[in-house]
Amino acid sequence: MPPISSEPQAIPSSLSAFVTLAKTGQLSLTDLVRVAEGLQSGDAARQRVELYKTWIAFNGDHDLVHVAYFNYSIALRVVDDLAGSINALRDCVRVKPDFGPGWINLGRALEDAGRVVDAIGKWQKLVQALPEVRPERIADKLLALEQIGRVLDDSGVPAEAEAALRQAIEIRPDKTEASQLWISLRQRQSFSPRNTFRPNK
Repeated sequence: MPPISSEPQAIPSSLSAFVTLAKTGQLSLTDLVRVAEGLQSGDAARQRVELYKTWIAFNGDHDLVHVAYFNYSIALRVVDDLAGSINALRDCVRVKPDFGPGWINLGRALEDAGRVVDAIGKWQKLVQALPEVRPERIADKLLALEQIGRVLDDSGVPAEAEAALRQAIEIRPDKTEASQLWISLRQRQSFSPRNTFRPNK
């Protein structure tokens, strides 16, 4: 496994040089990301896709290859390759099943593709994988629950949407996003006062 360099490598001036370094395992993930960030639009955006694709192909055993897959998926979205982005995100969570951002973005990509049920399923899988809320994972679980609530509400399933948002509010009553979604949902429904939800203090 090629190590992540502690010091930046000397950066070649041409993309072909980067590709050669990637193929020989001499381009660290740190430098890969740094180079890719400079390839943002037009032909450069497609070059970014090729650079990530090449790095992944020849550095598949890297401990942080899921990060490369994640960034690769974003690069693919920039060039309007939604299907490719979904595949990259599937690989991302396959090699790192507990990587929350991968599940979140996979759900969003599936939603954008019109696969709402599949999207909700991905977010639910993340929520179920985090039964105990550890401080470092709270943000992932909250975001997944908020996405579930938002999409279920948009899909006309208010009761299930409310259940997801309630769970998010119970985890972090101080966070406003889930509360705002929940309030908006309730304002559109006719519930009796006895059913009003009061977050735990």
